[in-house]
Amino acid sequence: MGVSAYTDVAKSPIAAHRLFQAFYVDSHNLFPKVLPQVFSKIDLIPGQGGAPTIKLIQYRDGDQVKCMKNEITELDANKLVCKNRIVEGNMIGDEIETICYDVKFEANSGGGCTCTTKIEYHTKGDFVINEEEMKKAEEKSKGIFEAVQAYLTAHPDLYA
Repeated sequence: MGVSAYTDVAKSPIAAHRLFQAFYVDSHNLFPKVLPQVFSKIDLIPGQGGAPTIKLIQYRDGDQVKCMKNEITELDANKLVCKNRIVEGNMIGDEIETICYDVKFEANSGGGCTCTTKIEYHTKGDFVINEEEMKKAEEKSKGIFEAVQAYLTAHPDLYA
């Protein structure tokens, strides 16, 4: 098994606790509302959103990814940290065993925050992740981040 990893750092004018709530506590409600063209629905099984919970994420037709199971393994609202991993879906299979995320939101001066995400692709055998595929996934994540950020800017009382 191999591991390909990269770290992404994003800065936001949105407060850290609001982004944490949007992305990890209430994403099952918020994402289909903010990005209905991407997300069909997100169900929580078996938990209530904290660790351990699996989020069954269903995407709209036309997306390369149809559905995935995202297991929340650690969720700390005080430290604004979440660890989760993709355990099932059409991107998991013969070549990729799992994709792990370690995310931390940190407040910065001016009321905004920095979001640091470490992503690890755990592959099977000698398979190596194509850098172009990682860039595509990163661009998709940035699009979701920007859409949620815009929604929170337009709704300043949400998760305040």
